[in-house]
Amino acid sequence: MLYMNINDISNKRVKKDISMLQHKNFKFEILNSNNIEFEIVGPKNTPYSTGLWKINLIYPEEYPF
Repeated sequence: MLYMNINDISNKRVKKDISMLQHKNFKFEILNSNNIEFEIVGPKNTPYSTGLWKINLIYPEEYPF
């Protein structure tokens, strides 16, 4: 699988969303210009605290419109 750098993405909104993931300290990988895979750990002091969710987010080509 080929992974991309945020600088290779031209869509400004996608870059903003990726920047938000970085600031929230999510573990993520940019798979291509419209596909990001990331992990979310359950919030502390909840029944989900031991959970790990892997999410594959695919942006449509026309995102955010």
